[in-house]
Amino acid sequence: MIRPRTGFSAPSQTTLRYLRQLVFPLSTNIEYGFSNQCCRLRAADQQRFQYGQRHGGNSRGGCKPHNGGGKPSPTSTSTSTSASTFTSASTAIPTTTETTTSVGEAAVSPTISPQEEAYMLAAGQRRKRTLRDRIPFQECHEWYRQFRFILHRGQLNHAKQWFYEAREQKIDENFVQWAGRDLMESYNRLSKHVEAPAIFAHLALFPDFVGTRSLNCCLDAYLIRKNYPLFMSTFKHYTRMEIVQPDHKTYELFIRCLLKVGGAEKARDVMKLLEEQRKPVTSSGFAAFLGGVKGKNASLQELEGDFQWIKTRKPISAPAMYNIMIEEALEFGKPAIAKHYVDAMIADGVKPNEKTFAAFLRVQARAGDWAGVRKAMQTVREKGMVFSTRTLNSLLDQYADMQELEGLENFFDLLCQEEGFPSTGSYNIMIRANLVAVNEAGVNRWVANMRKSGFEPTAATFNTFFHDLRCSKVPRALMFRVYNSVFNMDRNKVDEISRDILYRSVWPVEREIKPPQPQNMVTTPETGQTSTRVAKEMDAALKRGNVRGAMNAFREASSYVPITREVIQLLARAYALIPDTQIDIPIVLPRSHDRAFKIKEAVIGFMISSTNAEAEKEPVVYPSILSIIHGAYKFMEANDISISHNISNQAAATLINRQDPIGSLHIMNEVSKTRWGRRTGWDIAGLTVLSRAYLVMGDLRGVTWVVDRLVEGRIVPDDKFMEYLRRGIKSSGSREFREGLEKLIIKCKEHKEHVWTSMHQRATKVLDAMHQRDSNVVKVTK
Repeated sequence: MIRPRTGFSAPSQTTLRYLRQLVFPLSTNIEYGFSNQCCRLRAADQQRFQYGQRHGGNSRGGCKPHNGGGKPSPTSTSTSTSASTFTSASTAIPTTTETTTSVGEAAVSPTISPQEEAYMLAAGQRRKRTLRDRIPFQECHEWYRQFRFILHRGQLNHAKQWFYEAREQKIDENFVQWAGRDLMESYNRLSKHVEAPAIFAHLALFPDFVGTRSLNCCLDAYLIRKNYPLFMSTFKHYTRMEIVQPDHKTYELFIRCLLKVGGAEKARDVMKLLEEQRKPVTSSGFAAFLGGVKGKNASLQELEGDFQWIKTRKPISAPAMYNIMIEEALEFGKPAIAKHYVDAMIADGVKPNEKTFAAFLRVQARAGDWAGVRKAMQTVREKGMVFSTRTLNSLLDQYADMQELEGLENFFDLLCQEEGFPSTGSYNIMIRANLVAVNEAGVNRWVANMRKSGFEPTAATFNTFFHDLRCSKVPRALMFRVYNSVFNMDRNKVDEISRDILYRSVWPVEREIKPPQPQNMVTTPETGQTSTRVAKEMDAALKRGNVRGAMNAFREASSYVPITREVIQLLARAYALIPDTQIDIPIVLPRSHDRAFKIKEAVIGFMISSTNAEAEKEPVVYPSILSIIHGAYKFMEANDISISHNISNQAAATLINRQDPIGSLHIMNEVSKTRWGRRTGWDIAGLTVLSRAYLVMGDLRGVTWVVDRLVEGRIVPDDKFMEYLRRGIKSSGSREFREGLEKLIIKCKEHKEHVWTSMHQRATKVLDAMHQRDSNVVKVTK
């Protein structure tokens, strides 16, 4: 304590602070310093107090008077500027507006920027009205009951207006927080990811009352939007400042986000750290971890190790983690291991649920056994189980990739008998199938059916339309216009995927696919031994005729095996040996995006170089070329890669360069007869190769046929296509042939103008489909 020099001097601020600490009771968050025995806050509580000052609110870390318990009183007034920041006025002593000054009106330090000063002053004005001015509890409860009634009726805009006006109506802050939490949950159920963060920011103006459940709603909205960096920054901020106490749901969301942005090894380290710190990680959090690792790794052995580690940490009483292991074993083509996990589940007293049956059902769907799928669904229905909407949508998606539109609609009607079907995702699948089939009437009909069922188009719906526009080579300016229009219409209908589609459309990356180098990319003896061992296993399996065994040997090591030419050659050979009629083809790519991309480039590049080498041989063996091409299509189909005719186009172009246009037409004709050719049709590159072959042969009817296919497919002729037609006019000696080509050039130009007009019309239809008909009442599902 500093003594005054004379009896006439006023006591210093330090003296007054010390006297106040003696008079008022101290909270448990106060500790004494080592040097002068003065009271000070702990570091974490001091950060929370500073957070409250910056945001114009009461901090939970400050020394506040208690209402007979350990929790600070929410009705205490703001601190006087002349007093210490570690004390506040007691609620028993009346204060007036003349003697009480808010934090925002306090003197600002010269080091604070003008922007921060303006923000603090505005925050102070918002907090000027004290919490003691709230209306009585019964009126607040009645207000909250009416709010819940409006929310239950689906009038979200009306409910949001009530929420933002609650503080102006002096509703108790607890009821405001509950209303904001309920409103965020309703918006998240509808995938309206923009609303929850804004509502949470409004709730965070009073950090003393913010609950963990509200934070979880905000984080869940970031996951819906796929904005993972903002998720991590928000999670770190609120956990570091200790504004809210994370619960098991918070850590479950954190684990899910971590597995999206990081690798499996990092996720394992974090999980072990959370266990060491005794964080509230429940079975659902472990299931999220195991499912995320399943999506990252391709090694069944590593996933089994994670499963065994989880069993040592927490007893498994729910079937979720067993279902993950069963699905992974079935995807690896090992039904015996899947049956082992089913038996282990029953032995541990865990009852299988509908997701357990759904795992086996998806195997039948991948094999094309739709009669068996219908029979199994009937059996599960008789047992009293109900398939989840996600499982039914996955079956519908697989059916859409394999069947025609008529059969798809019949299967949709069959699934409508199940509970919880259809959903917004179901209609998005039907819209995508009609867009792929170039059925505009069907697209409009399914958009109307979606609205008739009470659903509104979401960001996934817009991404479906937007991706179709990008594949149609819509001009960049038009892509920008469509995106900005939908963004300004409703920000909930665009997400990070929409931005990625726009980015890829405006700044496309055109790269040439190259085969792997002849030498092995080995840096250490250990990796060399791994590559040799995998190559030997694959070669031995192929010699025995066990193609699936060779693929499984590669898949189990695909997350770490060096990508060498020897291994890639054996993998390409395995896909070429699979019969063309087989549908259930094993997946070999790992879940790691970067590594899967490298393997995909290596396999496709090797197959392209092999077909070019076969096309340059004398004599040309066309079945060998087709076998490699079909193997490439089977590789793309099995690993969910967009079907591209690049390999067949390059093989045909090589034959044309060797003056073999008939051979190139034979290759292109055989490819068009396959299921891959019927599914996608020819793009502008394939039609360019066909026109080159007919121009070399001098076949005007063939060139006319190519132009007709271009017009029917609404494909825009590019500069290369037009250049080959002009070269045909210059090199031809027949007047009739030149006149015919000139007419075709005029037809292509007219078609191009018509396509530009139709593209603008399609863009207008997309905006009309995304326009919300009734913005006041929406369907809110539990």
